[in-house]
Amino acid sequence: MKTVKLSVLFFILSITGTSFAQLDKPVFQLSLGLAQPLDELAGNSFITKYQFTDPNNVVYYYDAVDTNLFKDNLGAKTGFSLQGSAKINLDKYSIVRGVGFIAFNSFNTFETSRTGTQLRLLGGTYTPVPIKYDYSISTFSIGLGLEVAPTSFTDIISPYIGANVSFNSFSSSLDRIEGTRTDTNRFSASSFRIGVNFNAGIEAKLSPQFGLAVGTQYNLGNLLLKQSPNLSPSDDIYEWGRTNSTLYDGEGSYYSYLQNAIANNNNAPAYKSKDKKWNWASFYIALNFYPNALDNEKKK
Repeated sequence: MKTVKLSVLFFILSITGTSFAQLDKPVFQLSLGLAQPLDELAGNSFITKYQFTDPNNVVYYYDAVDTNLFKDNLGAKTGFSLQGSAKINLDKYSIVRGVGFIAFNSFNTFETSRTGTQLRLLGGTYTPVPIKYDYSISTFSIGLGLEVAPTSFTDIISPYIGANVSFNSFSSSLDRIEGTRTDTNRFSASSFRIGVNFNAGIEAKLSPQFGLAVGTQYNLGNLLLKQSPNLSPSDDIYEWGRTNSTLYDGEGSYYSYLQNAIANNNNAPAYKSKDKKWNWASFYIALNFYPNALDNEKKK
């Protein structure tokens, strides 16, 4: 019995030693690609043209913040993604990897600003004045997960697939510049959420030190920690000049001045926010770097 126990112990230590010997084969990956917002993260436009009729039945057209922005969606459009990952092999065949990553996604890259007209009440008369709106929405994420690359031991070409827990910070900024003024009136809001993402691609080793990869990633950005507005004037009101507001993805109501296109109108109606899914996909090309290959060459 003692011999059996010693044999089992020796077997376990051998496997453990072999496994941990593979931990000296890290892979660093830097990827750049396009980020496509999905579900309620996406929106058609953050600015919409409206019609207004004054008491004298004069009709004006003006451009203002879309009522769906923040209420129904975050108004994101196609942007770019940048991600850095560190991968470590967990088995002697280099098939299973532990992954840690840091990522940044900036949306609305191809449509960051809109120009139009706002109405200003001067001396009892509504006067159109030029206005410009800038809008950005971004995510900053860190996470951990696992990846499987079934043929990576060939050191040639291998597909891979993985899943990660991600910790996501969502940030939005909406700027308004009226007429010929150079100062900017800004509203910004942010929130932190926990989600998951799924990653798949194919990689090719071009040399002992470098390789290329192409792939896609699907992100479920706000599975946990959703927040709902509650009509509290101190916490939930959206107004120009406020830079510490919260992005809401749960059902509830809040007050907003942002949609007012008439400069002297101080009305802040209530808006009902709907439940939202902040999801996005990215399509990327990546450079792989194998640092231990340099050490192996030096040893030779």
